[in-house]
Amino acid sequence: MEILFSIENDVPISLIGDPLRLGQILTNLVSNAFKFTQDGEIIVSVDIINKETDEVKLKFSVKDTGVGLSKEQIEKLFQSFSQADGSTTRKYGGTGLGLVICKKLVEMMGGEIWVESEQGKGSTFIFTAFFDIQEKEQKRRLEPSLDLKGMRVLVVDDKAASREILKRTLESFTFEVTTAASGEEALTELERNANNKEAQTYELVLMDWKMPGMNGIETTKRIKSDPDIPQPPTIIMVTAYGREEIRKQAEGVEIDVFLVKPVTNSLLFDAIMEAFSKNGGKKSRSIKYGVKKISEIGNIRGAKVLLAEDNEINQQVATELLVKAGLIVTLANNGKEAIKAVEESEFDLVLMDVQMPEMGGFEATGCIRKDPRLNNLPIVAITAQAMTGAREKCIEAGMDDYITKPIDINELFCTLVKWIKPKDRKINDTDTSQKNFQTDEKLSEGVQLPTLPGIDINSGLIRVGNNMELYKKLLIKFRDNYSNSFHEIKAFLNNDNLEEAERFAHSIKGVTGNIGINNLYKIASDLEAGIRKRETDRFDILLKKYSKELSKILTTLEDLRPEGDRYKKEGVGGDTQDTSSDKLVELLEELLPLIKTRKPKKCAPAIEHISKLSWPDHLGKKVKELIKLIGRYKFKEAEEIAKSIISKLRER
Repeated sequence: MEILFSIENDVPISLIGDPLRLGQILTNLVSNAFKFTQDGEIIVSVDIINKETDEVKLKFSVKDTGVGLSKEQIEKLFQSFSQADGSTTRKYGGTGLGLVICKKLVEMMGGEIWVESEQGKGSTFIFTAFFDIQEKEQKRRLEPSLDLKGMRVLVVDDKAASREILKRTLESFTFEVTTAASGEEALTELERNANNKEAQTYELVLMDWKMPGMNGIETTKRIKSDPDIPQPPTIIMVTAYGREEIRKQAEGVEIDVFLVKPVTNSLLFDAIMEAFSKNGGKKSRSIKYGVKKISEIGNIRGAKVLLAEDNEINQQVATELLVKAGLIVTLANNGKEAIKAVEESEFDLVLMDVQMPEMGGFEATGCIRKDPRLNNLPIVAITAQAMTGAREKCIEAGMDDYITKPIDINELFCTLVKWIKPKDRKINDTDTSQKNFQTDEKLSEGVQLPTLPGIDINSGLIRVGNNMELYKKLLIKFRDNYSNSFHEIKAFLNNDNLEEAERFAHSIKGVTGNIGINNLYKIASDLEAGIRKRETDRFDILLKKYSKELSKILTTLEDLRPEGDRYKKEGVGGDTQDTSSDKLVELLEELLPLIKTRKPKKCAPAIEHISKLSWPDHLGKKVKELIKLIGRYKFKEAEEIAKSIISKLRER
């Protein structure tokens, strides 16, 4: 027994009416349907009968596959204290009073109620009602990102009604949909498709769990291990049972997302976006869509782009791609810096990260839009939340568009071409961003990486324009910056600082997605979602998974010499020259105003000098911590430590 919802896409969602009455009617009808249906399904449908400018007439249907009614029984319905048959009360309970109340409530809403039924073949209770439409009606916009539009999807479910509803919903998302009535049929279709080189590959399967014969878990195992399906699709498991119950049964099976019935349009859309966000999107399809736009990137060479992003690794990935495309990049570490930058300089476009410390992207955009001079400045959000409503939130905040993390080259370039006006621009060879981010592939000559289990080197390299040297540095930086991330997240959670824990998990998700650490990316996504939904009972499980996978990645990265190791070789305490306390204090005092600029690059020369000097043993660890904090943009903590070191030196 399962319940399905079928709501037509043109049904308005911003209505004025009586939600309490409507809820009472639907609850009563659905309750009756369950009472008289031992097996099969119940379908709740909503359709438009007539729509005016400010009013709409809707039709609600509750269809079951239960015992059904004869004509004589139907005639007795909707009469006070009357049921279709006296034996009904003895067998199923109830008095029939609920239907009488439903009739009165429907009539109060200007509608009517009736039933269509045949004995032994189920019943459909139908009623109509009038509603006013809000003046500013919210539009239902469930639009997938550019690289997912037109995606081919296979729906696997043994129930015809469920297949049809899912098919219709998926087609409204622009997807091309095929259905299969069993696990065996699904395998046959996927194998046939894989052997047809001309056909568009299936990239997503919606798999029902409980099916006769081969259930969804077994079918998924077969798909993942089938040599005739070399590129297994993303799989979403749809189940009417508890999520955790199915997770336990599916341990060891690669299932991307679990979706619990009943399935609504928005829940389905969110599940799909989550699945492809975890998998870093379908980059193979990115080449097919928007190729023309990528070829036009040359038309905007020399354009000035402000990149507002707080994470250094994400900054380097995005900047590498932008500079290689011939754009001039200025960095801002948070929303406040972004506001200051656009007030002081002219830009052709702003790439604005949504989640940043001090001031996020939404708030910064609102401040920028208050300046009439900047009304036409294109602002594009960068977000790791590929969820329903993300686009609407960005537009509502005053942004023009949005792209998702991990960064897809195709999506990035298509968006740039869409919003930056082509014109003759001169690239200044002395521009700082061009110097700091050399993108000549000759830099990568002679740079090699060992085998790195758990890391998708190819996807990581694509996102940094195949710059092997930069990619290696980013992997090293990840190890240096996030080796203690498990303990940091755990500390946030233990202190009930859920917002900071969610922000940190979000940051890790963005970084790991950009550099190809895919399994950790999936786990960080789950962890972030669990914290955001306040699923406190899952925190320990999610943290355990994160810790286990992080340990694997850190072990993998042991073959790469992290920047921090230079202190062992020549770093803190590595210089044999005797340095006076006064000289050390002088260097730190020179560093303090640089820390206040909140820009690690400005601190770099001073840090390089400081790291090579001989420091007292009791301060060596503090100096290392100071350098690490600056690299992680934790400037307040870095400033405090620098001041404490100065204080200790002056005591000597």
